[in-house]
Amino acid sequence: MKKIIEWFNHSDKKVPVGSETVDIDDDPDTVVRCYREAEQGDADAQYNLGVLYINGTAVAKKDDMEAVKWLQKAAEQGHVQAQFGLGSIYVDGKIVAKDVQTAIQWFKKAAEHGHAQAQFNLGAAYATGVGITKNLDETVRWFEKAAKQEYAGAQYNLGFMYEKGFGVVANTQQALFWYSLAAKQGDAYAQHNLGRMYDNGIGVEKDLVQAAQWYREAADQGDSYAQNTMGSIYENGLGVATDPEQALYWYNVAAGQGDAYAQYNLGRMYSKGIGVEQEPVTAVKWYREAAEQGDVDAQIALAESYADGVGVPEDDVLCYAWFNLAAVAGSDKAINAKKQLQERMLRQELAEAQKYSRQYHQQATH
Repeated sequence: MKKIIEWFNHSDKKVPVGSETVDIDDDPDTVVRCYREAEQGDADAQYNLGVLYINGTAVAKKDDMEAVKWLQKAAEQGHVQAQFGLGSIYVDGKIVAKDVQTAIQWFKKAAEHGHAQAQFNLGAAYATGVGITKNLDETVRWFEKAAKQEYAGAQYNLGFMYEKGFGVVANTQQALFWYSLAAKQGDAYAQHNLGRMYDNGIGVEKDLVQAAQWYREAADQGDSYAQNTMGSIYENGLGVATDPEQALYWYNVAAGQGDAYAQYNLGRMYSKGIGVEQEPVTAVKWYREAAEQGDVDAQIALAESYADGVGVPEDDVLCYAWFNLAAVAGSDKAINAKKQLQERMLRQELAEAQKYSRQYHQQATH
């Protein structure tokens, strides 16, 4: 579930002053006019002045303390954007000392005035219990308010909550409904989960074509899990025509982002020559990338590479080390292979292999 409390961002250098919208770079007098109106108590001008000081311009040098001062003045007058901005500043802790409780107070004020992103942040705070007493009923209430304003993050979270029964009675139809709304707005997490629901027939009739379409939407936005899934879809012809080269492409994209499943799959493709010429050395490279992240299948594949001397020199010590790691993770295949291997190894070799296993385990857990 998305639990990020999002940061205030206002990069627009055009601000309303009086009845005009003026570009700061074109009219330096804007700051003077804005300052004068802010001093006279105009909340919009106070907010705009705070934004100018946050961004910094040629005529209004960046000044974080001045920004906070003017945002505070506007917020105390009920200016919703200023309230949200202050909440974001306090939760971020870069301009002022981090104070999550104060942040939540400002988010709550903005949320009560209908600010969708503040409603989302307040719902997230209630979900995590950070800075406020955990209350999943309040989480649902605020997420629903934001979701009804078409805030995609809240729609996704409601989908997640209904799918998992987190704070609500599990309801796959409701999960599908909220994921669909978020997915149509371009939320990659929702697109991925919607693809998974169509893929597995959760809350909807199984439809591999629809699944592939939604996975593709998420993959195109950089979702590495969806990218790996697209690789599997093209490799196995699930809802699309089988295409090993496309499979290789998507595994490669996801592997480049550090996805361990994709790294293993890419290694397997190079090992077996699927969609590419067989390249045992490249296969081992990708097996190792995934194995060092704790992927059990990759650990076994790497161990077997050392056992057979394919892509690497034959090495019983490293073979045992990788089988041992996979065995610790519960792989029966690795447990049996390790037992057979240790029967022919010297005590010194076993000790060295155990040492390697500990080192790799420490790397994977840090």
